[in-house]
Amino acid sequence: MTRWSEADQLSFRIQELESRVKQLEKVVSSATREPRWADVYQVAEHLRASTRLVRDLTKSGVLTRYGRPRLYRWDLNEVDAAFLGHTLDTMFGGRFSGT
Repeated sequence: MTRWSEADQLSFRIQELESRVKQLEKVVSSATREPRWADVYQVAEHLRASTRLVRDLTKSGVLTRYGRPRLYRWDLNEVDAAFLGHTLDTMFGGRFSGT
């Protein structure tokens, strides 16, 4: 088993943080853009998930929908920001990990 030196560990952590900063910069820049409106089917495709999951995430407050019944729309910029750095496991406390 190889042990990493303290310098290697710090270097690796710095690379992780730089990557995270780049992701956050994308979210901040997308927040200043025009909304990218999508219906439930487009959001599900964007997330590679089911429409049921999109509705459940909306009901639980993770996603915000706009409009009125049968014309609901989600802003894909907000969807991206909601999932930045998260997986379903981290969002729901391991419910989707299969354990």
